[in-house]
Amino acid sequence: MINEFVYISGKISGLKPLQAHGHFKKAANELAVHHNFNPKYIINPMSLDVVLPAFQSEQFLRLDLVLVEMADYIYMLKNWRDSDGAKAELAHAKKLNKKIIYEDPSEVAADETETQDQ
Repeated sequence: MINEFVYISGKISGLKPLQAHGHFKKAANELAVHHNFNPKYIINPMSLDVVLPAFQSEQFLRLDLVLVEMADYIYMLKNWRDSDGAKAELAHAKKLNKKIIYEDPSEVAADETETQDQ
């Protein structure tokens, strides 16, 4: 079992709350079952709205970037390209040399190509 922190990143804004919660819950399960992460080390930002209900999107993003800093990995949901926040989280993770896991394995090759082009 992997005892390192992994932060889940993906589109939230524009989705119905139950839909967004479902994507992130499915991702947490995927990380635990198929990637062998200890569930206690999975950072699901969708759980923050329960403890910080008055926070706005900008405040959540600032907090999310701190959580990315604390994590060892970032897990990108398939819908991450549709989210400015997820793009910012990924850019921050790359700047900090975090390990990146993509829900869609084809994203790995696309990301490597984009990195080489820069």
